[in-house]
Amino acid sequence: MLSAARYGDATFYFYDQAYAESNGFWTAGRRTSNVTITVPPERTTPVVLFIHGGGVATHVTISSFGWQREFDLLPGKGAEVELPVAAGGILPLTIATSAGFSPAQFNPGSKDLRFLGIWVEVQNRVKPPS
Repeated sequence: MLSAARYGDATFYFYDQAYAESNGFWTAGRRTSNVTITVPPERTTPVVLFIHGGGVATHVTISSFGWQREFDLLPGKGAEVELPVAAGGILPLTIATSAGFSPAQFNPGSKDLRFLGIWVEVQNRVKPPS
């Protein structure tokens, strides 16, 4: 494990390069990121994420143990992802992105040269079961 971050009652453990911030994280561009999410074992509602690819179009695949969702994200557009309920409170996840960008590409005053994939924001609300 390289790092971890807590968002509400969910803890995210990052095994690859990830850039954690206060309400979410950036994955690295054009890579597959491995993340484990833990929640209290008694939680029966899914973790809900909002994802976007910044200023570039990207294909995103999010998967875990026989569950998979794919998204074609356009610049300025995002998608909501409802993860499966974590059995026993533990959910291993992979997030693969087909593209990436550097913030300095879009903001000439930026010195941020990180090659980013997608922004993953953990929603603070708890979505009731369907």
